[in-house]
Amino acid sequence: MKFDQITLAFAGLALCFASEMAVAQVPISLLDDVPLSTDAPTFASITSVQEPTARWGSTDAPLPTNAWWENFVLNAGTGVANSLPYLVKCSTDGLSGCMPGKVTSETFVISTFVSNWTLGSSESLAEHQVVDYDPLSVTVEWSAGLGTLQAPVVRGMPYLTAVYSGLTPEVSTIHAILSINGASPNATVTDDRFELVL
Repeated sequence: MKFDQITLAFAGLALCFASEMAVAQVPISLLDDVPLSTDAPTFASITSVQEPTARWGSTDAPLPTNAWWENFVLNAGTGVANSLPYLVKCSTDGLSGCMPGKVTSETFVISTFVSNWTLGSSESLAEHQVVDYDPLSVTVEWSAGLGTLQAPVVRGMPYLTAVYSGLTPEVSTIHAILSINGASPNATVTDDRFELVL
């Protein structure tokens, strides 16, 4: 009997919710496209002391605040961004990436950055600029003379990518390279695809 009573109670509750939901009207806009206020705020206005740098590329449009990649443009622009699963970092060497380490204690958890791979150029690169962004990606560009290196950084990306134009690609790592396409790491290897064994 208790099972039937519980079933009936749930069925009655569902009917009650269903009838209320059918009667309730949901507005298309909670404010009906009317601003909350057109008056100036009553609190003090503060202008940021940090002006947008040249790393923003273009400052014509409103710039995002608190974007996941914003460390690429703040201060020296060399802060780490978490693209998940990798941590990435920009410098004049190019785009560096790592599979983050983890340090834990009773009061904190932090990710450590060790530059496992850097996609750079044999030519000396100028400081990077953000040339495009959206909520899930940012494109960073370096230049040297007439050449460019562009790196799209996308949340959840399975690998680092760089697009070279007029530059000589240079890939560096802190790990020992045991072979390149099966040859000794000291050998000259010419190909359009390279497989490195670490």
